[in-house]
Amino acid sequence: MKKRLAFVVFGLIAAILTFVAYRQAPQALQQLDYRMKDARFRVRGPIKPDKDVVVVAIDHASIKEIGRWPWSREVTGRLIQNLASYGVKVTALDIVFSEPQNPAADAALASSVAKAGNVVMGYFFREEEQPVDPAAIAQMERATVKLMRVAEGVQSIPLTEYANLDVNLPQLGAGALDFGFFNARPDGDGLYRRSILLLLYNGDIYPSLAMKALRHYLNSDIMLEVKSYGIDGLQIGSLRIPSREDGTMSLNYYGPAHSFRTVSAADVLKKRLKPDELKGTIAFVGATEIGIYDIRPTPFDATQPGVELHATVAANALERRFLKYDGITQMQEMLCILLLPILL
Repeated sequence: MKKRLAFVVFGLIAAILTFVAYRQAPQALQQLDYRMKDARFRVRGPIKPDKDVVVVAIDHASIKEIGRWPWSREVTGRLIQNLASYGVKVTALDIVFSEPQNPAADAALASSVAKAGNVVMGYFFREEEQPVDPAAIAQMERATVKLMRVAEGVQSIPLTEYANLDVNLPQLGAGALDFGFFNARPDGDGLYRRSILLLLYNGDIYPSLAMKALRHYLNSDIMLEVKSYGIDGLQIGSLRIPSREDGTMSLNYYGPAHSFRTVSAADVLKKRLKPDELKGTIAFVGATEIGIYDIRPTPFDATQPGVELHATVAANALERRFLKYDGITQMQEMLCILLLPILL
């Protein structure tokens, strides 16, 4: 009997110490957790993503054939129109056009965006003060979350808030289907394991580029669900996207760079693709050429292009391939920490 009691006491001590370590989350323990999660990705290995999510790459071949980046806006406009002619359902731009080029080039891009009718334009939030045209701010009203289901007693929503943003010229955004931000934030070790789905600005909630691309791909508004502990998830039609309390989503990576079906922007511009090759897809347009793209180190690849993170969010959602981590999973973890040592 005494021996059994001693084991129970040891179990209680182990449970309490582990629970304290879990709640305190020391840096060493956090790093170990990251390493274990990354190892599980590598053990699983690369998998095929959804075929309806495509990356249109401003790659090495495009730069060599079309010319140095950034291209003239007439060229970018032609790229957008050609994607529409190939039957792309939504074109999401991991690019922002916040400064004028020249009247003719700006007018050409504005016309192409309006004619295509399927373009979600990118923008980003920033800490530094940035003068913004009031007309551009007025356009951004389209980008806010309009529908929310908020639990009783919720006083605030724990989202990161920014005071400034960098948006597209009003002339260019006038004909856009919508707008989505492309801010990203790494974990403490510099790797990108999560995507920011929502951010706050001036009291309104704004969804990311991937969320807005999905919203128009599925032809349904975004419904935000808020519980007492924070964000519970986003509903787009019949699709439910789980979220952490802070409005982020863990990314279930498919593999290293170029895991997605990728077409060169040059091939789109020169119309070298099969007529139905991109029909009905979400096309994320972004730079992948080394030296001009935003590098996002991930568990699979130290030099993954940022545009592929947006594609990962969209593909995870369409396939319901989520790594769920919310208040319920945290409660399950804590119960295991407390009960398993005692049972053992």
